[in-house]
Amino acid sequence: MTVEDRLKAAHTAYKNKDYSGVITEANAALELEPSAHKAHHIMAIAARDQNDWPRALTAIEAALKIEPRDAECLNTYGNLLAPLNREFEAIAAYKASLDIAPNYVQPAIALGQLYLFQKNPIQAADVFQTALSHNAEHTVLLKGLLYALKDAQQFEVASDLLAKLPPSPDIALAAGQIAKARRQTPVAEANFLRALSHPPSSLSAFKNLVQMRWKDRGDGEEVAASLIHTFVNDNPEAGPFYLFGAELLSEMGHAQAALDLIDRAETKFGEVTETQSVRAKVLIESGRGSAAFECSNKALQSRPGDLSIMAGYIRSALMVGEGELALQASKAAQQRQPKNQFWIATEATALRVIGRDDDYARLYNYDFVKAYDIAPPPEYNTQAEFLNQLKNALMQRHIHKAHPLGQSLRGGTQTSKDLRFANDRIIQDFFQALSAPVRDYIAAMPDDNSHPLHSRKRRGYRLTGAWSVHLKGEGFHVNHVHPDGWISSAFYVDAPDDTQARQDKAGWIAFGKPPFEAVDKSGKSLSAQHMLAPTFGRLLLFPSYMWHGTVPLPESKNTRLTLSFDAAPT
Repeated sequence: MTVEDRLKAAHTAYKNKDYSGVITEANAALELEPSAHKAHHIMAIAARDQNDWPRALTAIEAALKIEPRDAECLNTYGNLLAPLNREFEAIAAYKASLDIAPNYVQPAIALGQLYLFQKNPIQAADVFQTALSHNAEHTVLLKGLLYALKDAQQFEVASDLLAKLPPSPDIALAAGQIAKARRQTPVAEANFLRALSHPPSSLSAFKNLVQMRWKDRGDGEEVAASLIHTFVNDNPEAGPFYLFGAELLSEMGHAQAALDLIDRAETKFGEVTETQSVRAKVLIESGRGSAAFECSNKALQSRPGDLSIMAGYIRSALMVGEGELALQASKAAQQRQPKNQFWIATEATALRVIGRDDDYARLYNYDFVKAYDIAPPPEYNTQAEFLNQLKNALMQRHIHKAHPLGQSLRGGTQTSKDLRFANDRIIQDFFQALSAPVRDYIAAMPDDNSHPLHSRKRRGYRLTGAWSVHLKGEGFHVNHVHPDGWISSAFYVDAPDDTQARQDKAGWIAFGKPPFEAVDKSGKSLSAQHMLAPTFGRLLLFPSYMWHGTVPLPESKNTRLTLSFDAAPT
């Protein structure tokens, strides 16, 4: 048999999922021709399908060593690197593939989707548009461009593109979000209702519909809660609606209604892993740690390694003093998602609970909560002038009537459009003024590849999201972290005049306290360890994995305005 025959036989074995046959035929091809790089390639994708990532990487790197300009091998290399959190290398592989074969669709789709995952829609749009110049009618590329334009808040252009695509449930969610951003409420609601029939989109569509009643119309929590029950009643066979509805009710403070909805789900579908996991979430929110731990432990035993269950398991374990179990689970989760800041936060909390103070302090080093006074850009005469104009620009964007669901804010409003793309000179001037302090913050990081903050240090950075929060009287932030971040921030545009002098520290930002009750080895409740008062024109930078929240503002007349962002290395 020839090399070509052996490779053809290897591909036939792969299609039949005969992986040992793939290896036999590919090795036979290499015996006939050691430079047959396609033999290494087929072994790489076979190893990937068996979740043998080290063997897959070894094989594809052997293929590229023989033929470094094979576009297909480079695309496969990117596909192997991306799930392993080697995103910069994956991007380089996809780009190299496209440089060799500009009309190759697969690396263009993968690269565009990776940029979207990184919250970099401008780059994603460039990739999809370039690919469409070679494949003008490719549906996946057109949809990718639609999502990129939406995320980049180019809503008019996205709407024009949407008109060229046939209506379908899989793009209805994006269509609803675009219409919502353009204040076309009836069109948005119609599209969200259509998206309910598309399982990958249905829960997001469900949440958007509830959110519009809760946040945008200001109908109040009772109306929003009623809408949840209506959806469940109208879709009695859709189990996810019961459970996601329960999560939303819990977020709105309706814990018992949430538990009742879970009971209805269990009556109809039985006690399954999903109901136990969501029940644990609701119980955690209502401070019932022991019951939550029992539920999450049962769910995790039935589905070991499920990260969505593991999050509740860790929280509830910490609530009942099972710090060692929480630590083990946090470290296991980090093996799979090393950049997820939530797992780092729970690891640190577990270390604090079990009394490993030095290890805890290495992560929660408050020297890396740094304050910078932002000087006004040259075209503004004074800092007061700069802050006043920035305040006016931001307040024009606070159009909602209530805080968003699923966020840390309580008692205030948050801008919904990503301020990175705001078409307002003063907001863009603010982002330009960030360069010096953010670069100083990064430069101060030690070179330490074993530390979750410092190991990601690179020369540059990019913003991955920006928003403004207007805290009103009695408003506050629940303690939280930014799971997708690296460096997080708070820039104080406005705050009550007497904030710094207050003995009750109302309005201050507090670090170190988790959003659930947990105790240390001595039985003492974990409390905030580091607190700072808001100061006009001051920027705080801190690791995204640090629990942080605010002390409520007690007086109804008080307000606080911030502009915040997350940054990632680049």
